[in-house]
Amino acid sequence: MKARITKATIASAVKDSAEKKTYDRSDLETQGLILRVGPRGVRWSLRVNLRGKPTRWDLGVATLHDPDFYRAIAREARELCRHGTDPTEHIERRTGVAIDPVMPLAKPASTWTFDQAVDAFLEEKSKTRAIATVDDYSWKLKDEKEWKKLRDRPICEIDDSDVQRVLNKIGDRGAYTSAEGIHRVVRALFNWCAKPGQKKLSGVAKGQIADVQPPDRPRLTAARAQEIEDSATSLPTPEELGRIAAIVDMQVFPLPLNTAVDLLLRTAQRRSTVVAIAQSNMELIRQAEIPNVPIDGDWIAWVVPPYFMKGRKAVHHSPSTMPHLVPIPERLLGQLERCKRASTVVSDYYFAATRVRRAGQEPKYPHMHPSTLSHALLNLPGILCSLHDVRRAFFTYGKDVLGFADEEPEIILDHAEGRADTVGGRHYDRRTHLARKVEMMKAWNEWIDKLAVAAIKADPLLRDRDKLRAEIERLGGPKVKPEPKNPKKPKVAKATSKEIGASLRDLGRAAAARGFHPDMSDPDRPKPFQGIIDMMKADIDQMDADEDKRKAVARSERVAARRGRKKRV
Repeated sequence: MKARITKATIASAVKDSAEKKTYDRSDLETQGLILRVGPRGVRWSLRVNLRGKPTRWDLGVATLHDPDFYRAIAREARELCRHGTDPTEHIERRTGVAIDPVMPLAKPASTWTFDQAVDAFLEEKSKTRAIATVDDYSWKLKDEKEWKKLRDRPICEIDDSDVQRVLNKIGDRGAYTSAEGIHRVVRALFNWCAKPGQKKLSGVAKGQIADVQPPDRPRLTAARAQEIEDSATSLPTPEELGRIAAIVDMQVFPLPLNTAVDLLLRTAQRRSTVVAIAQSNMELIRQAEIPNVPIDGDWIAWVVPPYFMKGRKAVHHSPSTMPHLVPIPERLLGQLERCKRASTVVSDYYFAATRVRRAGQEPKYPHMHPSTLSHALLNLPGILCSLHDVRRAFFTYGKDVLGFADEEPEIILDHAEGRADTVGGRHYDRRTHLARKVEMMKAWNEWIDKLAVAAIKADPLLRDRDKLRAEIERLGGPKVKPEPKNPKKPKVAKATSKEIGASLRDLGRAAAARGFHPDMSDPDRPKPFQGIIDMMKADIDQMDADEDKRKAVARSERVAARRGRKKRV
């Protein structure tokens, strides 16, 4: 029965109690406020969900106060429960009567355990976060041993004292940085569980662990101060940069890894960006686009998608939809193409993943793992810098040695591309600073080449590939098999019927766009691929003509050089 409870309602209920009647009457104005009538008397009761669990509080004899007094208490208690706070102490203080402890009305509905909530959280974040970020979340929430006692408990029953105890234990081990990181991630977990989309499944209330804080760090000692100073970011010396370039030139690593290290050194891009470079990311830079910058040979624009760049992801405010362009010399593109031809995997990536994690399990990354690059640099003899230090070197030496202006390194490092926060800069200005980028990358690569020559003169070991490989293997690097005298043709993975069909459709569309069509004149013998064949023949004829022209120009140049005359224009 549900109606507005008044003083008359209470008087009638007292009479019914004397007659041994039993019933409950809910107040129409306040949800959860109930007048309970029984043979032992008439009392007020409050029913509310606290942290996902249905609970009840006995508010005392109904005749002690006016009904509006109990309505106010009920509204205040409901607000406390909404924030995950137990209102028992507040009710006792307002009524002046000690009440019974919180009592469950019935067996609460099943909710996620801590482990189930973590699994759901990681699955959701895997759709919006980078693989490395999800791995970090997983380590902090699943691999940390201090969560062991809480794994099977319903997450709605885990309060701030439970989480604080875990963080304090991690701090007691001296892992204060880990405790601070875990504090950030576990708060993100509980906040996500309290959102409307999963609140009923988790039972977590908003602000359930809002008061949890990471453990305080101990007083800074001289030893700790020295440790922090030793671990501070460092700037590679020019000798180190030259040594890296010289070692890479000796092809001491397998071809894909060697090319990836070289690409990172020559472009100063992030390791996650380098390992994900793909064939579809390459665009030709034409002389007409940068008429004021002479190009010695072809330069290629490496088009880095916005997803890889900081400040451009969808999670940021007003993200840019424009890619980041990095000029790379044709020599590097040739190395990348060699990697793709040598790969046994059909993929758009130049450094496609070839090794499965376990039998029948796909690789975590479709390309080379970013950590592979980090490990490679650690195994180079005489090198102490990290991969990110190369970016720091480009910024510092670019200004101090190569004469870059104060903010010019930004357009290569892509700290928001150095653009103003405008709609045009974020969405339309595709090839901003392209001419200056080519000049800067030419200067950087030429300087690296000079450093490599100086490093070889200073250390003759850099000329001996076998000794370099032996030293790298001793330091824990990958073993490189000696190159066979008669190398076998690499096995190429067979394309599926779907891939073949898609390729034929694309070729057919390209042929039709150029005016080559299938020959269907004879119904008995149709030639559906005639357009593709004609297009390929035309391309071959054009290639032959270009090659003949190139040979003729080279021949005339040789003749002119022998005769001491000027080259024919």
